[in-house]
Amino acid sequence: MKRIIATVAAIAALTGCTRVVEVEVPTEPAQTQPSSNNPTTYELYIDAVYRLSRYPIYVSDSDLYSGGLAVCDLLAGGATSYDLASFAVETIGDDEIALDMFSTIVAAAVTTICPEYEYKIAYEGVRYGV
Repeated sequence: MKRIIATVAAIAALTGCTRVVEVEVPTEPAQTQPSSNNPTTYELYIDAVYRLSRYPIYVSDSDLYSGGLAVCDLLAGGATSYDLASFAVETIGDDEIALDMFSTIVAAAVTTICPEYEYKIAYEGVRYGV
């Protein structure tokens, strides 16, 4: 999990993003709280992460949200889906769980925090075969 957040931070550094994400990995999985009738962007994002993840999540909700914000900052700064995917593969390698979590963070971010960049993931992902 630390490699995922480190990957987001490294991509951010390469693209000039100023937000840095650091994560402490707890020993027990974090639990999501029920949403209210008018969920916030934060609640929608956290809910999306837990719904999309195929594995237990051992990171706090606030750290997950910081990762989502970093993804949105990268996309706002001009990063493409190819940039995210290629750097993730180079940094994370073939760790299926870590790659799944990284893709979960990206997917949840572009559908809840910064939907204005969803086209970058959908279109560019198809174009680059990601």
